[in-house]
Amino acid sequence: MTWKPKIIAFTCWCSSSGVDQAGFEGFNYPSNVLTVRVPCSALINPSLIVKAFEKGADAVLVTACSPSELRRVAPSRITEARVSLLRRLLKTIGVEEDRLRILW
Repeated sequence: MTWKPKIIAFTCWCSSSGVDQAGFEGFNYPSNVLTVRVPCSALINPSLIVKAFEKGADAVLVTACSPSELRRVAPSRITEARVSLLRRLLKTIGVEEDRLRILW
C-alpha cells in the first residue's frame, strides 16, 4: 500500500461550491483529504489549523476567495496574513512551511 498524506482542507463557501460541482460531475475525492466547510476563510480560528497538525495532519490547505472576486478585499487579506504568520510560527516548532498552504 502506498503512503498518502493526510490533508485537511478548510474551504470557504465560494470554494465549497467547486467541491460540490466536482462531486456532481462524478469526480471522486481522494480518501486522504478531509474537507471542512467554513462560511469564510477569515473566520478560521488559527488554533484549528494547529490542532489539525497536532492530530496528525500531514498538510493543511486553506481555500479562500480571490481578493479580486470580493466586494471587500479585507477577508482574503486577513486569511493571507494569518496563514503567513502561522507558517512562520509552525516553522519554529519544526513544521515545514509548505505543509500549510492557501489557495485562491
